[in-house]
Amino acid sequence: MAKLQTTKITEGDSCFSVPKQSFSDPHHCPVFYNPEMQFNRDLSTIFLKTCIEHCKITKPRLFDGYTGTGIRGIRYLKESDIDTAVLCDAGDASIPFIKKNILLNKVSKRAAVMHMDVNQALSTSPLFDVIEMDPFGSPIQNIDSAFRRGKKKFILSLTFTDLANLCGGHKDACKRFYNAQSINCAFCHELAMRIIIGHVANIASLHEFGVTPLVSWYQGHYVKTFLLCESGALKADANFDKLGYAWLCKKCGNRGTSVEMLSKCDCGEKLNVAGPLWLDKFSSKEVLKKAAVNLAEQKFYAEAQQAKLVKFMGLLFEESEAPLFYSLSELCSQAKLHVPKLVDFMNKLQSNGFEVTATHFAPGCFKTNATIKNILALLK
Repeated sequence: MAKLQTTKITEGDSCFSVPKQSFSDPHHCPVFYNPEMQFNRDLSTIFLKTCIEHCKITKPRLFDGYTGTGIRGIRYLKESDIDTAVLCDAGDASIPFIKKNILLNKVSKRAAVMHMDVNQALSTSPLFDVIEMDPFGSPIQNIDSAFRRGKKKFILSLTFTDLANLCGGHKDACKRFYNAQSINCAFCHELAMRIIIGHVANIASLHEFGVTPLVSWYQGHYVKTFLLCESGALKADANFDKLGYAWLCKKCGNRGTSVEMLSKCDCGEKLNVAGPLWLDKFSSKEVLKKAAVNLAEQKFYAEAQQAKLVKFMGLLFEESEAPLFYSLSELCSQAKLHVPKLVDFMNKLQSNGFEVTATHFAPGCFKTNATIKNILALLK
């Protein structure tokens, strides 16, 4: 730590010592702290608190892998009703920061530090109620260990930043890491989220756990999901009922999901197919509603940050649970039509009897039960 210049920052209700280099070049700093992920951490602390309440877990014990400076795990201790936490990182330079931040936030009696690889740490630890993994890249290599060290009912919180692999950019890597294929298209980030949840569900089934998404979202360069994991062979078997495929016809714009893999569109064109992936809900309306209440009770956020959090949660809550969405500008470009205002076109769909919502995945996009033919007819 002596070789790194440090500065103090405040996040949420906590104060931290972090490397100054993190603000100019976080990805090459020996101790990882990404200031751009503060909004993620703000959301996560509220959502974890709500998920714990929703799942009725008392005195939860947390494992925070890839903890870096300890910022996420310590915020969970102070803001999310976590009782005790293990903060783990393999980086030699991280450990002094973690220990200093534990002292700064006066949580020494509730926090332990492990200086080792995440899989090794999990294999030598008692069971946990919450397992958090937020690496630079993908935590997929740690999922088996998580299911070996989760209690019979536990919350698994995962962040994925390897979106190039998951959005059709690196097809071989997607197959290698997630046993799935994706499509490079307007809704590729939703495909990424559903591929992630689907693959984790498959791993869960091997350990006889069922998974239920509590809250999931995409933003910028990452996908985040909180999953309720419950032990039981029948619950594990139920995972398979929620898996299937998504498809897109790049000729006519038709898209949809199916349990079986389809090959041809109604227009006769060959389909682009993604999956296997999760077809069911990726968030719980009940959790999102309660999270909004919990957010309103927090008094330490600045007004602008509070407003940003409220707006984003509102988008998640209002979003349709149906899979896949449409980009209004893309549809109009393909049909060589003028692009109307999103709100005006959504109102037009509603006035014609269709269900429609905006989506948090991208601005200018919408979800609807209207067919592609319905949509194009109303655009003309």
